[in-house]
Amino acid sequence: MGPGGLTIVRPAPLLDLADMLARDDIPLGLRKFGLGPLKLAQLQRQLGQSWGYEIGGRILVCCGLIPVPAQDCLEAWFACRPEAAPHMLAVARAAQLTLLAGADDALVVARVAVGWRPGERLARAVGLTPGAAAGGEREWWWRKT
Repeated sequence: MGPGGLTIVRPAPLLDLADMLARDDIPLGLRKFGLGPLKLAQLQRQLGQSWGYEIGGRILVCCGLIPVPAQDCLEAWFACRPEAAPHMLAVARAAQLTLLAGADDALVVARVAVGWRPGERLARAVGLTPGAAAGGEREWWWRKT
């Protein structure tokens, strides 16, 4: 069991991830694929690392890292259920540990909609640094030091 009573499940459970993607906006980094939630969830698991965070016996968060060879980085993505909100500090701590273990020395890039305060708070809590904004989104960067 991880920080705040979280259990990390690898890979992210396919049906939980598809459900989160169907209920919510598809994360910015995954929109480029133009797929429905189930196909996108399957593709995500094929392209990179994924994990889910179980809290109270239920998967409330799914996230992952997808290699982007053309940019020599890993792209981070995140999806959650509304019930995860009270657990975001524990989620951020677990994400830090997961990045330390899973990103090696790669640059990690996450895209957050400009002005979306929950995403910005989570990015800061995980330790990402804000970068340039373009097209309604801001890149956030992280590298193991």
